[in-house]
Amino acid sequence: MTRTLSHDDAFASLEAAALGALTAEEEQDVVAHAAGCPECGPALAALRDVAAGLALTADPARMDPDRSAALRARLLGRTKSDKEVLVIAPMASGTFQRPDVHAPNMTAPSRARWMALAAGIAFLASTTLLALTWLDRARLREALDTATTNQTTLTARADSLSAALADNERLLAAVSGPRVRVFNLTAAGPSSPLGKMFWDQATARWTLFAHFLPAPRQGRTYQLWLVSKGAKISAGTFQPDAKGDAIVRAEYALAANALDGIAVTEEPAGGAVQPTGAVVLAATGR
Repeated sequence: MTRTLSHDDAFASLEAAALGALTAEEEQDVVAHAAGCPECGPALAALRDVAAGLALTADPARMDPDRSAALRARLLGRTKSDKEVLVIAPMASGTFQRPDVHAPNMTAPSRARWMALAAGIAFLASTTLLALTWLDRARLREALDTATTNQTTLTARADSLSAALADNERLLAAVSGPRVRVFNLTAAGPSSPLGKMFWDQATARWTLFAHFLPAPRQGRTYQLWLVSKGAKISAGTFQPDAKGDAIVRAEYALAANALDGIAVTEEPAGGAVQPTGAVVLAATGR
């Protein structure tokens, strides 16, 4: 049942009514008074507008979406309803005007009430603006962090691709230069491994492509040897992949006519100073 409130009681409850802090009955009493009051009507409408704007600054991620949507709809609905009740009805009587607080005929208590109300509206409006600013800052920071992360990822990917491309170019140069010699390596036994060595005499780079190599025994590895004037020079150890393929690269300066042969042997893990195991692949240097 609607109660008739005094002007002072209704005015004192306007901010609470705008923020939804009253019970349904109390809010109905305040709205009923404001509908016919030229002072409380515009005040409540203004407060409702600001409160609705404040509700729209809430971060949806921090509240259940259904609850957030219901709250916003409720405040916006109240604002629309209040405008219909508090604006249209008083306009018909010609009395809906915001009081001039500097008017000589306004009483001191009325002026004080309006000054306090104006301060409340200003506070809510400032809070709304500040909240929006913080939300925009957070969103911009998040967007910047995402862009930075993406840029870092793209930069790393570009660097990786550039390195892979440079490596491929070096490999192609090592096997296709004008001073590249090619040697075919074959198996010394009944097995079927094959190999091809590319020696770029201009850069002293050696590139071996080996195929069909069996996996070395436990604790063993393959080792590449360059044979020159009776000396056996280690060019590194390697392991083939699951298909028996391997690419071995080395740099070693050798006179153009000094190579006597190339060999691959199976040695203890870590390699040997001189060949000790069986020859798996071999080629002559002449």
